[in-house]
Amino acid sequence: MALNKDSSMPGAGKSGSLRAGVAKSDITTNAKGAAIHDPLYAKALVVDDGRTQVAIIAMDTTAIGGRRISQRILDDVGDETRIYYLGSDVGNADATWYRSGIAYIQRDRYAYRALRVNRDYKEPKDRLGTITLAAARLPAKPRIAVNVSQATEQRTVRCEIRDAEGTLIPGFSFEDCRPVTRDGIRQAVAWKNADIAALAGKNVRIGLRIHSPDCQFGDQDSPRIYAAYTS
Repeated sequence: MALNKDSSMPGAGKSGSLRAGVAKSDITTNAKGAAIHDPLYAKALVVDDGRTQVAIIAMDTTAIGGRRISQRILDDVGDETRIYYLGSDVGNADATWYRSGIAYIQRDRYAYRALRVNRDYKEPKDRLGTITLAAARLPAKPRIAVNVSQATEQRTVRCEIRDAEGTLIPGFSFEDCRPVTRDGIRQAVAWKNADIAALAGKNVRIGLRIHSPDCQFGDQDSPRIYAAYTS
């Protein structure tokens, strides 16, 4: 889709100025045997004030779907994820007017893992849980961090690293790990006597351990892990 920018506007692209561009693309199906009466288009208007870009898209369709499209309605900006959507107050009846909206959540916090409490929730207990991630190759400059909430000095998250076969790498055990005790989108993980840089480029398995000494209800009394990062 080609974008036709109006570069003739004074100060285009600078803070305090405004520039806009429009484009359209033919999205008519090429499915064999489809009966086509008129071509279908996707049309876009992009407005840029030098700090923020906003795109408005209109499509000649009644519904769109698919993984690639779904992923494009999520946009990570700083420490938040923006979700763009269309909605109405009358369902999907004919001639329904839809309005666009935007919702915000903290980055990558779609879902979380916490301590699981079954039927033994009558009183608080010391509880421990572990998560083992699939093997992955660390980047050239690794930096382990976790996206966590409800962490405190007592309710903690620790990390261990094993090789691809599952053997613990010396110096990177849960016991060697300094506990994560604060909430944050990217809380750094470190070990007492080992540097993650030594494992650059290696294929490893990352383990996460959640601990709460007074956990009665998992949702309330456990740290929550949303994501783990390697860079």
